[in-house]
Amino acid sequence: MKLLMTTVAVLAIVASVFASEPDTNKVALKLVQPTKVQLTHNGNPEGLLTVKVYNHKNEMLVNERIHKTGSFAKNYDFSQAAPGKYNILVQNSNGVIENMEFEIGKINQKDVYTKMEKIGGHKYKLIVNALHESDLNVAIYENGNLIFQEKAMDSKGFSKVYDLVNVRNTSQIEFQVTSASGFSRLISAK
Repeated sequence: MKLLMTTVAVLAIVASVFASEPDTNKVALKLVQPTKVQLTHNGNPEGLLTVKVYNHKNEMLVNERIHKTGSFAKNYDFSQAAPGKYNILVQNSNGVIENMEFEIGKINQKDVYTKMEKIGGHKYKLIVNALHESDLNVAIYENGNLIFQEKAMDSKGFSKVYDLVNVRNTSQIEFQVTSASGFSRLISAK
């Protein structure tokens, strides 16, 4: 009988640990355009979320409280913000669960050309051409979560096939290309 009670107690503890997945696994911040940041939460938030945005002088520009009961996405537009570095913090009652630093500068969107096409199965071809040598970054997201990232230093472009073997057929795949000159483009796979 004592063994049975111990087994039940252990199973109850294990079930409660697996049932309460922390917010840190569900919250993501990503730069979707040079002046836009997207906050996504996949799951049920554990209480109140607080979003705070600070500028390079550590002045708080945004202090927003979000109370949602299900998955959500929210975009933050910084197109009217002054050039400089910014920091976004997402907190719950346990503290900071996600943060991101980004910079807004002079943006020249015509410096880089990008094209992406699905070539079959889980293979995607990405073509990137830049007018001037620049550091080019590629980030690949599955359902809003970063799954791959690479950087091409002092490059005028490249063409590459990405074989994403571990993604699900129903996943939303997005490629984000950014350059040191401020170019940023998010491309969704069809």
